[in-house]
Amino acid sequence: MHLFKKLLLTQEQITINNLVEIGVSEKLIKEHELQLLEVQIPFLSINRNHPRLAELIEAIPTHPYEKFKVVYNLVKYMLQSGQLSEFEVNVIRKILSYLIIPMEKLITLIEYVRIHVMNGNSQKEAYQKLSYLLA
Repeated sequence: MHLFKKLLLTQEQITINNLVEIGVSEKLIKEHELQLLEVQIPFLSINRNHPRLAELIEAIPTHPYEKFKVVYNLVKYMLQSGQLSEFEVNVIRKILSYLIIPMEKLITLIEYVRIHVMNGNSQKEAYQKLSYLLA
């Protein structure tokens, strides 16, 4: 990601970008999935031949609230079109799989975050109700 552009992003946006870069580098995220993400998430700037992949992996958040903020913001960006298709949910799961959340809990978390975002609940309100899924 270009340094100037990176300076304008929040930590959650940088993390989302890094998770997508890891997924692309490891070929978990396919080209058509990346195209969807680039439409939905305007700040993405993917380096396809990332020389610092280990550094990106090391920077993945481990604290539950930091993980939640990434989940919440990614779902919120993907909901800009109104709803989440099954295809979009699967792409979100792939990206968030790097947060090391058990898949069953991750699936539930994505769905509940989607509901909270659509109901206009703040990130803090949603975390208070959903933090048990990150324990």
